[in-house]
Amino acid sequence: MAIALLLSSSPAWGAAGEWAMNEQSRVRLITPYGTAPRTGEIRLGLHFKLAPRWHVYWKNSGDAGFPPIVVFGKAAGLGEPELLWPAPDRFELPGNLVAFGYENEVVYPVRARLSQAPGDVLKLSADVDYLVCEIDCVPYRYTLTLDQPLAPAGRPAEPDPATAPLVDSWWNRLPVPATTLPGVTTAGTLIAGGAAGPVLEVRVDGARSGAERPGLFLETHEAFDTGRPEVRTTDGGVVFRVPLRPKVAGRALPRETGFAWTVTHLVRDGRPLSLEARQTVPRRDAASDPVPQPREDLFRSPVFAALLAVGATLLALWLWGEPARPGREALGFAALAAVLGLLYLLSRQISFEGLAWIELTLLGMSLCAWLYRKAAGRRTLRLVLALGLLACALAVPWLADRNRLIDHILSTQEESMRSNRVKSAMLLLLAGLALAALPAFAAAVGETAPTFSLKGVDGKTYSLADAKGKVVVLEWVNPNCPFSDRHAREKTMTALNKKYGQVVWLGINSTNPNSRDFMKPAEQLAYDRQNGITYPVLYDETGQVGRAYDAKTTPHMFIIDEHGKIVYNGAIDDDPSGRKARAERVNYVDGGLSSEMTHKAVDPATTRPYGCSVKY
Repeated sequence: MAIALLLSSSPAWGAAGEWAMNEQSRVRLITPYGTAPRTGEIRLGLHFKLAPRWHVYWKNSGDAGFPPIVVFGKAAGLGEPELLWPAPDRFELPGNLVAFGYENEVVYPVRARLSQAPGDVLKLSADVDYLVCEIDCVPYRYTLTLDQPLAPAGRPAEPDPATAPLVDSWWNRLPVPATTLPGVTTAGTLIAGGAAGPVLEVRVDGARSGAERPGLFLETHEAFDTGRPEVRTTDGGVVFRVPLRPKVAGRALPRETGFAWTVTHLVRDGRPLSLEARQTVPRRDAASDPVPQPREDLFRSPVFAALLAVGATLLALWLWGEPARPGREALGFAALAAVLGLLYLLSRQISFEGLAWIELTLLGMSLCAWLYRKAAGRRTLRLVLALGLLACALAVPWLADRNRLIDHILSTQEESMRSNRVKSAMLLLLAGLALAALPAFAAAVGETAPTFSLKGVDGKTYSLADAKGKVVVLEWVNPNCPFSDRHAREKTMTALNKKYGQVVWLGINSTNPNSRDFMKPAEQLAYDRQNGITYPVLYDETGQVGRAYDAKTTPHMFIIDEHGKIVYNGAIDDDPSGRKARAERVNYVDGGLSSEMTHKAVDPATTRPYGCSVKY
């Protein structure tokens, strides 16, 4: 059905080029014009339609993937086109990774200026490289064309009734520069010195939270990896706090640094709003935070309401579970009514998603209580059910706190203490699940590389300790990822391994055995032989080593020096699309190894890795 939708024929509109189609997506050039203006600004669009659950990327693709690369052909009278980026969505990937982009359909607006064009037709063309992903990723490359009629001399442009509304709707989804919005301000602060590391705080005043939870999307930063934003609403706007991790350990935080961000799902004057800003952000020490805000009124907090809901639910279960007595059932219904009232109160304080999770958790708590009574005489089962009931009871206030919408803004110290209390409770209850869910950062450049011991496809066991005193390259691989496979076929890694024979080169496959990308060791060994890969490829089926390094893509490269320190973390080269000739590529690992061999500092020490997400 999805394929039929994608491959269905499209009307032969004059303002739309032919579709370039594949199983996961189709793409074309469009304009909003029946006849376009001969001079001035001209609007174009790169139009994607995607199969269900597949997505393409924003300018910061997140932990994996890469945004579309578009190279427009020269056209007489046409200036350099500029690709613009509508407000994106967030996609959760296996392994606690995230991606930023668009699903179902998107038009990337394109802006250019047209001087007096000769003739009556503007011939447009664009070479497009893009990556479309669900869990797996598939790269595509097309040359798109469009012949756009121009308005007769002295006549105005005419819109195309089919494409103009589509282009306009996506143009209206472009974030608005905050500096152009009267009464709306946004500012960032780099807060240093906290126990959990530096934090970026982004405030927006003059625009409120909409029906959906506001989203913050940061553009890539050369000095920091970023964690998941936490959002709080205020009387006048919203505040985001984003944990940061320096990419290079040991460097002092700058007094100021540039950040660029987009904020989505805001409302101003009753209308939806997304805004963007690019600012120089000052540093502020946590100890120098402003005078602390008044402490939160416990009795008005969603956590207190959630605790009352848990208590009322337990009371109703107890009243209904005991032998019938006069008035007991009525009291049980009264307790249930209190639960419903508290859930209504929570609906005013937390997100709809959070409320749904709380309702499911209360249902799970009730199920555990019911089964507990049915399991009389089975001590082990009753213990498990009691622990399950306790887990649900503790999860409800945690969910209320995690998903709150309306909250005063705590000082840095208060925020840290409250967050630590909630996280500590969950760690004591479900340590494994909590650790898997918390955001992870890679071991930074300059830090000691995490140790490991893994079995290779040849049956031997390899450990990082065995390479003590030697330079080591770690390459995250997945033969079923087209990026990893392309470099295997092009002998990118094997050539470097041969060039630097004294270096220990290890491939690591962290693909989950339940993933459709998983390749059995015997199949991996045959693949390696077919592609001339002679260095060991190790299996990290639990993903423990991949998470220790925060390996995000295949390939993702690390160089470890002879002292066991990470000196490079990032991509293999600067050509994610594979468009460049090999001689034109900047191979970061080659440059890093050359510097390491001559005892020079590796520069760059960090780059953005590209490829498919690691299938944890």
